[in-house]
Amino acid sequence: MDNIKIFSLNTRGTLKNYDKIKMEIINNDIILLQEQHIDIKGNIIKRFEEDIRCHVFYTTNDINKLSIITLIKKDFCEAKMQKEILIEGRALNLIINIKGKKYNIINVYAPAKQNERLNFYAKLKDKIQLKHNIILGGDLNVILGKEDTNGSIIEKNYMKFV
Repeated sequence: MDNIKIFSLNTRGTLKNYDKIKMEIINNDIILLQEQHIDIKGNIIKRFEEDIRCHVFYTTNDINKLSIITLIKKDFCEAKMQKEILIEGRALNLIINIKGKKYNIINVYAPAKQNERLNFYAKLKDKIQLKHNIILGGDLNVILGKEDTNGSIIEKNYMKFV
């Protein structure tokens, strides 16, 4: 299979990063955006669909601060996609077909606070029912190793996988 080009960005708000996102979709097939602060009554979703020509999938909470968006180029994969909100404003799963193969594309925006993050991952593990290839990305809010930080590893954000 050809390579799938994916870009992930915690934007801390969509509008101020709109031009950067617009440029990235030219070079990528899928964009995972976190911390969007979207207002579903606003026009940012429509703008992505029309201006950038993407399929747009999102989840947001009541105050719109916790929001994630997954953008998929309209000409990248078959139009039939299944959206599943795993955790409102925090985790979104898309099941898509790419050249005859099914994929779970999971966009994650994990909490920064350690106790909330641990609960989030436990809840996410219980919710995921994966039956296909997995692509997981987003803002995991963890440090996997020294190369992931400019300073010393902060123990509360360090996560070791065995």
